[in-house]
Amino acid sequence: MTMAACDGSTKVDLKENIEIEYGSDLKVEDLTQQEGIQLKEIKEYDSKKLGEQKLTVIFIDVDEKEIEQEITITVKDTQAPQITFKNEAVEVTLGDSFDVSANIESIKDPVDGDIKKSDDNTITKDGYFITADIKSEVGEYTVTVTAFDKNGNKAERTYKLILKEKSQETASTSQAQQPVASQSGTQSQASAQGNQSSNGSGASSSQPSQSQPQPSQPEQSCDGIHPNAMGNSGMLFNSEAEAIAYGEKMDEENKEIIGFGYPQVFDNCGNLLNQWTVSFRYAK
Repeated sequence: MTMAACDGSTKVDLKENIEIEYGSDLKVEDLTQQEGIQLKEIKEYDSKKLGEQKLTVIFIDVDEKEIEQEITITVKDTQAPQITFKNEAVEVTLGDSFDVSANIESIKDPVDGDIKKSDDNTITKDGYFITADIKSEVGEYTVTVTAFDKNGNKAERTYKLILKEKSQETASTSQAQQPVASQSGTQSQASAQGNQSSNGSGASSSQPSQSQPQPSQPEQSCDGIHPNAMGNSGMLFNSEAEAIAYGEKMDEENKEIIGFGYPQVFDNCGNLLNQWTVSFRYAK
């Protein structure tokens, strides 16, 4: 039905209190429920201008006649930013470096797109910041991301950051690769499997063996060298082949050394590591 004004002109029956979502195009159904009305032209409409706007709209009625009409609309932004994480929880080994923003997949406004990170955690528009009270100790922490769009809509999401201890094998390997101060104040050599002995020159020695017997129940001794340890080169290798190659080099450089062996290494608590050393003895 087309309404007729008192001056004889026709008018479209408009909705009351017309509200349009920020960034949206105007459609005829946003303006009227009147059947047979089409929208031909909208003048001076700005979809990204919040607040009240007075527009001139040209409709076409069922008789294909144009009806020019002044309307008032209100543009509102009701959509908050969208925060997406790669994971809801992240595990990090204590001591490893980690950027808390690395778990963010994206932060976007549905209309204006990407929102940039801000160094100011007091902002209330157009940016996001991260807050996290993380201590240098094992535990579960909360990382909070707070985002604001250009119009001040706020979104907030959290994910869990779990700091865990290094595994015993990782910690032992890391420790074994560095000289460790013994109780006497000197540098202790990497411990290896075998029987400990010394010749007159003070060099550690043992009978050579390609395959040393493994103790079935190694005695635990966390405050010194493993009781089954023997003297060795002090070098650690990730494969027996690497240890053998180093032993061959030692043999070429020092003809006084005989009887090489290549045992697997224990740590100071009796745990067998996936590493090898070079044992040897001097000719008498």
